[in-house]
Amino acid sequence: MSRGGRYRLFSSVLGPWILDQIAAELSEEQSYQQWLADNSKLMEPITGKQGGQLRDILPKIGTRYRQLIVTWASDPRTLPAMASLLQSVLTLVN
Repeated sequence: MSRGGRYRLFSSVLGPWILDQIAAELSEEQSYQQWLADNSKLMEPITGKQGGQLRDILPKIGTRYRQLIVTWASDPRTLPAMASLLQSVLTLVN
């Protein structure tokens, strides 16, 4: 839901469900290096500091959502805000 140029959930009830959906299970975190090797082309455009932020976040994201997060992060204008948002909420599930 958009309000004043910012976005928020239209219902706070969805927050825990969304976190549960995007958070990686332990087995997904452990297989991250293999996923990264298999998807190296996907990660090529995101380098430098932004790439580091993304590499910190992606292991904590479930496998089925990693490509979506990388696509979202491919816009350098939104990456810092996206990284900050995901880092803060993913600490709630670990």
